[in-house]
Amino acid sequence: MALTVDLETVTLTGTYVDLIGNPVAGSVTFTPQTIIKDTDQNQIIVNNVITEVLDANGSFSVVLPVTDDSDVVPQPFAYEVEEVFSGGRSFAITLPGGGAAVDIADLSPAVTAAVAAGFVTTTQFTAISARLATANTAYTQVTAIQDNIEAAATAAASAAASAASAQVSGISQLLLMGL
Repeated sequence: MALTVDLETVTLTGTYVDLIGNPVAGSVTFTPQTIIKDTDQNQIIVNNVITEVLDANGSFSVVLPVTDDSDVVPQPFAYEVEEVFSGGRSFAITLPGGGAAVDIADLSPAVTAAVAAGFVTTTQFTAISARLATANTAYTQVTAIQDNIEAAATAAASAAASAASAQVSGISQLLLMGL
């Protein structure tokens, strides 16, 4: 049995290539994050996995129910997307209605900072490592100077206390001598 004709759908497309433009082999899966109900036709739509195998160009095309159809509850819902290939990600998307085809590149999240750090070249890494080593050396020197300042302040306070004690002691001796 097919989906009801009143259920709005959209075509989702995408193409995956590697850094030099070769098509990626693998698949992309789409799973509604919940069971949905078509309230107009009183149908339950189970949240099973929809798998699209990437073709020879690394591309796919799939027709999916939109996530904001007024005849569907809950509304809106989302799809969990899993890229099933080396370096693939998992993320959630929504597919708003409107009829026009949507490219997954417009919906997928940006690369995280942790992943982007893997894109640093060897030259950049060497330069960053050298800057880090210089910063660590400066930090060590500043910490040592700070320790020396604290030690000098403690010694100065001790010397001042000793001088004050010696002065009081000297005055006491002069008084005892009758001077």
